[in-house]
Amino acid sequence: MLQNRRIVWPAYLVAFSLSIIPPIDAVMQTMPIRFGETRWRWGVFGLLSNAMMIPMIGLLIAFVVATVFEHRVFQRVLGALSTAFAVGTLAGLCMFALDSLQLHRDVKPAMALAFNVACTTGGLKAVVGILTLAGFAWASLGGPKLKAQPAKSAVIIGGSRKPVGASPAPAAARPAADAN
Repeated sequence: MLQNRRIVWPAYLVAFSLSIIPPIDAVMQTMPIRFGETRWRWGVFGLLSNAMMIPMIGLLIAFVVATVFEHRVFQRVLGALSTAFAVGTLAGLCMFALDSLQLHRDVKPAMALAFNVACTTGGLKAVVGILTLAGFAWASLGGPKLKAQPAKSAVIIGGSRKPVGASPAPAAARPAADAN
């Protein structure tokens, strides 16, 4: 496959932008930070779970580019980041579930359906995100290790094989041609 290496840095830039900008926008909408308020935590997780889908596309682009251009170290870094974000999202989902149970008693009957839909969609999006991140982590960290490629060889006129790019043997190591 012919690879145009000039596409690497723009592709990584697009991947980085898609992965970073939506979550930052979501967090900026929730300022100031109030970890002590249940409603604030519940709302932030809901916003972040909505903003999670576009960063997954950015992460996919980064993984595809790293795979196509064989950037093995960067694949491992992406796998470690995916693992950390999956664990963080799982912890956030647990907190979201607990906050939802606490807030459920304060919801007015007229708003119960909207609250339940928000809880369900936020939770499902988080589960899809966790599964996607776990898949990325498994693909880059737990996938099969690559084996070293065997040296290519070329047939030379005498019928023997010689590795491509190998230098000829020194005169002392060559067999005597015809000693008549």
